[in-house]
Amino acid sequence: MKNAGFFQKLKVFSERLNSEGGEGVYLIEGTDELLRKEAVHYLLNSYLTEDQKEFGFENVDMKEITPHELAGILRSPTLFGDKRFIWLKNFLDTKDYANILSETVSEGTRVIVTNDKLDRRKSLFLQLSKLGRVFELQAKDDKYGKKDAALVEMIQSICERAGKRIDSRTCHSLLEKIGSHTGFLELEVEKLICFIGNCQDMISLKDVDMISSSVQPDTPGYILADNVADRDICMSLTTVREIFLRNEEPLGILAGLLNRFRLLLQGKDLLLLDFFSSKNLPQNYSPFAMTRFLGDVPNDISEILPKEPRINILKQHIYRIFIILNQCSNFSRTELLNGFEEIVEMFYKFVTTQVDEKIEIERLIMSLCGIKENA
Repeated sequence: MKNAGFFQKLKVFSERLNSEGGEGVYLIEGTDELLRKEAVHYLLNSYLTEDQKEFGFENVDMKEITPHELAGILRSPTLFGDKRFIWLKNFLDTKDYANILSETVSEGTRVIVTNDKLDRRKSLFLQLSKLGRVFELQAKDDKYGKKDAALVEMIQSICERAGKRIDSRTCHSLLEKIGSHTGFLELEVEKLICFIGNCQDMISLKDVDMISSSVQPDTPGYILADNVADRDICMSLTTVREIFLRNEEPLGILAGLLNRFRLLLQGKDLLLLDFFSSKNLPQNYSPFAMTRFLGDVPNDISEILPKEPRINILKQHIYRIFIILNQCSNFSRTELLNGFEEIVEMFYKFVTTQVDEKIEIERLIMSLCGIKENA
């Protein structure tokens, strides 16, 4: 199995998950967040039908619950005696949480724990490893620069879920342009899917050349802005450190964050308008539904926004508009204004004062991703 492909190994792992009776706790471990997410979606689709997902799937962020609350979730019986799938993100590797997972999972429930890395000396890892319930992700470049086949499979899986196809040659071309950072890749694949729309089913080399080559320099900034707007401290710090390794200009990092907060403020104000209410705004992303919705925006709304496309939320790519409008719920308007002011103040500090810019940017990110008020 060591040399088997990513999805081949996942298939074997999912067969074990489906065949074992009763309850079960499984671990997906790896530093790459997108590959962890791909693995979870694969296992979810293999365990629950689409109808069962409505009541049987729970997505739990361990940063936001106490041990007592987790025990309550795991003890609750499955609805109508059916199957249940619980995804525990950002697992906290402590004795309290490990004991709860060992003792309180209800019948028919599959619990998928995801984390960068668990302590191999602790009982939870040893127990799950002994049962064959640990799936370790590896997707690194080897010393000759070859990309792991898992990345090609991941790209093809994202396309398949959108009803599109992409061959291995085109995947490798995309990897050559973008690199192996899966966060960057996910954005590029989504852009390609939106670009071909309903006109064709296959993403071609020509599509990659037209779309991906021109946007690569902006991608790290988009990733960081997304991480911060999602209020994900861990991913934000990981991404900004990768940007530091690329020797990006600190003022450029601040410019990207400032623009995202400007767009979030615009989005927050738009969502107060009747036209942008939940009854009109598409709740699930569809390029066609979003295009139709944005085409109907009244002129009086469009005219109050900035004329320059770069700082006008309605002039962004339709997928970015959808993401940003959804990210608005992560902040109150006061938080967005305070964040905007913090970034502006840091601009001034960098220009006028001798400071350690990397440390200051990390502190800023931790502040922007801090504890939420009621949004």
